[in-house]
Amino acid sequence: MQKVLSMSKLKIKLSKSLRKTIMRGHPWVYKEAILQPGMVERAQLCEVADPKGEFAWAIFDPHGPLSLRILSTAKAAPTNIFFEKRFVRAFNIRNSVRAEHTNSYRLFNGEGDLLPGLVCDIYGPVAVLQFDGQGPS
Repeated sequence: MQKVLSMSKLKIKLSKSLRKTIMRGHPWVYKEAILQPGMVERAQLCEVADPKGEFAWAIFDPHGPLSLRILSTAKAAPTNIFFEKRFVRAFNIRNSVRAEHTNSYRLFNGEGDLLPGLVCDIYGPVAVLQFDGQGPS
């Protein structure tokens, strides 16, 4: 059984019509485009909704100007396996740069690898993670 990352029932409603933009793959929603959910202390997984209903999953960050980082427009919540597949995909894309003649490359490139806000650079035996805001961490 796949583990859902958060059992949170947080639902964030959009105050602007962004469904088409999000469904086309745009990964960001700014604070001005959502109805604030009340007192939320930390970043967490949430469902994204508009007047037509729920249609996406995102990481909600209550502290920054970038409130939502869209993860998926699937009906089911992201699970550990969901992220493992994205990590493996990014790893496989970098096959051509992982070679004997180099020891440094970008393994995860945030939104470009469908991992919003997460960057991982490899320097020989060292991996350096960078989180953009509280959401991805």
